[in-house]
Amino acid sequence: MAQGDVTILGRNHIWRGTNVVYNFKTGGIQAGTFRTEHDPFFVAGEHLAGKTNTFYSATNAIITTDNYANPAYRIRARRHPA
Repeated sequence: MAQGDVTILGRNHIWRGTNVVYNFKTGGIQAGTFRTEHDPFFVAGEHLAGKTNTFYSATNAIITTDNYANPAYRIRARRHPA
């Protein structure tokens, strides 16, 4: 577990966040606030959880193909019903 301003270089993308637990073998992750870049997407949110590198859940998440600071558009979700 890492706390503070954490950056993890994953298999195909970069995770940034607070209070991060990452499993390099499975791609499983847990984090407080987070953001990631996985070409062509930018994603940010809170309470990230995922047991594999194929499915993740989060609250107050935003996804866009633009930059974080000033996206031309974005999709926002409070939570995904898993």
